[in-house]
Amino acid sequence: MSSEDARNRTAALWSLLQPRFVDHADVLRGALDTETGALYQLGVKYFHELYFDQIGADEYRDVLRAMPENFDAWITKAEIRKKIKNQRVNPE
Repeated sequence: MSSEDARNRTAALWSLLQPRFVDHADVLRGALDTETGALYQLGVKYFHELYFDQIGADEYRDVLRAMPENFDAWITKAEIRKKIKNQRVNPE
């Protein structure tokens, strides 16, 4: 192993050993991240097939995609319609 490789490994190990505190942002990211968060992972594992694969109409899928952005807050039909319209105009 070269001395540069040894320094890189030492630096990487040192960064892992530094005290790190879990803050509010870490908790939110771990729970709510749209690709790796716990809620997303649970949804994919347990509910994706139930709600997306077994639903035959694209309109129902659009509604389900629009709703989770408010997490546990109420959402009106008008807000859902607006989000669906925006999704169709600006697909991700």
